[in-house]
Order: sequence, then structure tokens, then C-alpha cells
Amino acid sequence: AEAGLWHTYRLPVHQLILIEAGKIEALTPTGRFVAGPGDLLCFRPTPRNEYGTLEAFVGYQVHLAFAPPPREKAALSLGAAGLLPEKISLGEEFAEAREAFEAICINLPRAGPVSLLRVRAAVLELLAVAAGTCMPSSVPLAVADPWERCRLRLEAGATEHVPTVAELARRLNLSTQHFIRCFRQRFGASPMQYHAISRLREAVRLLRDTEQPIKSIAYKLGFKHPRSFARALRRHLAVSPSGLRRGAPPAPLLAGVPEALELEYPTDYHILPPGANRDTAVVARYRPQVRRMW
Repeated sequence: AEAGLWHTYRLPVHQLILIEAGKIEALTPTGRFVAGPGDLLCFRPTPRNEYGTLEAFVGYQVHLAFAPPPREKAALSLGAAGLLPEKISLGEEFAEAREAFEAICINLPRAGPVSLLRVRAAVLELLAVAAGTCMPSSVPLAVADPWERCRLRLEAGATEHVPTVAELARRLNLSTQHFIRCFRQRFGASPMQYHAISRLREAVRLLRDTEQPIKSIAYKLGFKHPRSFARALRRHLAVSPSGLRRGAPPAPLLAGVPEALELEYPTDYHILPPGANRDTAVVARYRPQVRRMW
């Protein structure tokens, strides 16, 4: 947009403007302010909205209704961060906001549920950037340690495709031998030992907590024959599959290998919906992927 343009109109929904270049002067019910490159403007629904371009403007804008009528005109709350501010200086978060706007621009004209979900995801990402910028002193976003991700892959591989050590090493840009040494230092077992531990723990859980046939459990855990499954349990746990099913205690798993540490984040959690009756609702809270089974 060229400089010197002034817009006055009724705003029935939220209007978000990301400024890449130029300056904008805005007049809202809360006052007058000027915004420049790197700023995100979040105009709330108002009977009268005004803003003008002080310099040639380059950027993105989108109109969003965050709630159906009659709540579409309410100011958007970001939870503990408060109401969505009218002006946010993004700083280092500008690139993330621009990517969210680009995703909206690319997917909005496209038909189908996939594009619609991508638009919604981009809007949520944009709001997350805004909330994070408004609360710089809040707890930073936790990022899974790459070693934890490798361990989780081995844990999930107890019943799925088992990644090879070479595949995991490539993810961390390490040689296979160096990856094995580092994994052992962190978790007290080699990758394949850790996978064996995970598979045996899953075997104990399935035999105790489900009514699946022993043969089905053996194949599910990647054993080629139920006899191989039974031999593995007797060798490492000193108990048969039927004995575990009857409640017999297993021997210490792989003596000399320490228990794995707790995962940094929980998995497989079902959460009771707000307002649900705890006495009548069917709610399951599954164990995290790693837990002592005995």
C-alpha cells in the first residue's frame, strides 16, 4: 500500500496486520499509536476502526472470527497473557509470525479439510507467538532433547517398526559407534539392549493388563514364533507367559542394567473433560511409555 492512505470502516471481527516494511498510524477506542516493521497489529471488533499508512506499507493482513455469533465481537483472551494486545513488537519472533501468515495465504484459497486444518493450525501458531511475546518471563517452550527422541523411538518400536542404530545415528549426525557409546553413557544400556528392555516391559504389561492371546502378543512384539517369545521371557525374567498372566512376579530385568530414567514428558494421557462426572465417565489414564513394571 502506498503512503498517505487512510482507512475508516466498521470492524465486525478481529483484524491482524503484520508489518514487514513501512509505518502505520492507528486510532482505536483505546487511543492513537504508530507501528513499524516487526510489529503485529491486532485490531479488535469495533463500530469504527481507523488507520493510515505514514510510509509505503508492505505486510500481511487477515480478518478472523474467533467465535460464532453472538460472541464474535468479544475481545480475544490469551489466557494468562491477558487480552490480545492491539500492538505487539515481535522482535525475534517476527519470522515465525510471517510463516504463519504465509501458511494462511497459501492454504486459504484451497478447498478441502486438509487446507482448512492447516489454516487453523497457522492461526493457532500465530496466537502462540503473540502470547509468548506478551509473556517473556513465562516458562520457555520445552523442546525434546534429541537423545530423548531417539529413546522414545526405541520405546515405541516395542510394538512398531524398530529403527536401526544407523538410522538413529544419522538423525544426530553421528557415526554408528559414537552414537552407541553416547547412548550407553546416557541411559546405561546400548540401543538394542534398551529396545529389548522396552519390549519385555511391554510384554509384562500386555500379559497382565489385557486378555489378548499369548500368540497375538508375541507377534505384536515382533517375535517370529510364540516359542521364541516364551524363551525370551524365561531367559530374562525367569517366568513363562502363562505364569505372568497368572500374576507370577518376574525376576529383575537384565541384571546390571539400570532402570531407564523418566521421560521428559508424559505420553498416552486421557484427560477428563471439563464438567464431566468422575463417577460415571469412562476415563483411562494410561501409563507413560517408561515406568517401572516391577
